[in-house]
Amino acid sequence: MKLNDLKIKTENFLKKHCNLDDKLLIAVSGGPDSMLLLHTLNNQNIVVAHVNYHKRFDSNIDEAIVRDYCNKHNIKCYVLNLHVDEIKGNFQNWARIKRYEFFKGVMQKENCKYLLTAHHKDDSLETAIIKEQSNRKSYYYGILSKSNVFNIEVLRPWVNLIWKSQIRKLCFKEQLLFADDYTNFENHYQRNKIRNSIIDETIEIKEKLLKRYHHINEHLNREFILEKQKLDQWSKKQYSQDFVNIETLSLEMIYLLLFEKFDYLNLSKSKVENIKKFILSSRRTSQFKLDNYHFIYKKQGKLLF
Repeated sequence: MKLNDLKIKTENFLKKHCNLDDKLLIAVSGGPDSMLLLHTLNNQNIVVAHVNYHKRFDSNIDEAIVRDYCNKHNIKCYVLNLHVDEIKGNFQNWARIKRYEFFKGVMQKENCKYLLTAHHKDDSLETAIIKEQSNRKSYYYGILSKSNVFNIEVLRPWVNLIWKSQIRKLCFKEQLLFADDYTNFENHYQRNKIRNSIIDETIEIKEKLLKRYHHINEHLNREFILEKQKLDQWSKKQYSQDFVNIETLSLEMIYLLLFEKFDYLNLSKSKVENIKKFILSSRRTSQFKLDNYHFIYKKQGKLLF
């Protein structure tokens, strides 16, 4: 794929989801994926956000790459510095929350409409495999091109467009400076294990794997279309507990709602059953703990996320 083709396809994606004058926040790590996304959209109405966790000895190099590129192209860049001694509990969860709190603050300050990330087809395939291996109910195998995370509208223009190897080739061709995170090649996390197990597969093989998950997603979409329609009607009622009862509020509706609001969480059936009890309970103002970092709130009989 040529850079100009990638630009056209990326801009076409944005035209479907954004207005031309919408300001966009791009999450840029300094790696090849996000640096190429930034390079592709450097003439748009954008702001950049970078998080330096100081977890690697060379993380300051990533930050310098992002800052230098933004300075050269007159792009406003915000940087959040975090440190290992601030970590509370699971690093991945803690980092995610801190990252999105930062993004939300920048978006409010700069009046940005959407957050853009550089997730690509490899990321989507890895996520699909993780979801399948978890043996837990899922309504979508892969990464959505558009979703709501912590009440932020997130767009991922490349999840159905380009593979990691193609991104790296374009970076080298464009002589675009980027940093490689060496921890991605360590098998400390499940995602890394899966990533490293398919990293050397050809694009043709990975396309076949991804196509299988697309077929599964199409089947799931047809299977639960009625539940999705009910959920849409419920959302118009601001998720009022008065709109549902023990018969009409199915577990499938709750699964779909959770997927829409917290697509990154894996919750057991028993947890979902308890959420149903929480929604239908007579207490009209309360909260339900999903995990150590996420809650569902009920205020005057209406759900808040």
